[in-house]
Amino acid sequence: INLRFTGVGGKQIFTALNKKGVYISTVSACSSTKLTPSRVLLAAGQDAETANGAIRLSTSKFTTRKELDAVLEYLGEIVEDERKNNGN
Repeated sequence: INLRFTGVGGKQIFTALNKKGVYISTVSACSSTKLTPSRVLLAAGQDAETANGAIRLSTSKFTTRKELDAVLEYLGEIVEDERKNNGN
């Protein structure tokens, strides 16, 4: 799942979720060691700023509803806090 939140950078979400024990990526799986915008998003017509603001969530058959609910709650809190901090 690829998400982007206006006014919040992907790196900020990455760091905040990491602190809560949720591990995500800001690039595609095949580019996970690179610090450049996702080439997939760029190829899809996104500009570099938009691509840099995106996060990637991966799930599996072992991902539970409780885990997804927690991530959604965390995301809501993080995005709200970051937008306040950024003046958005």
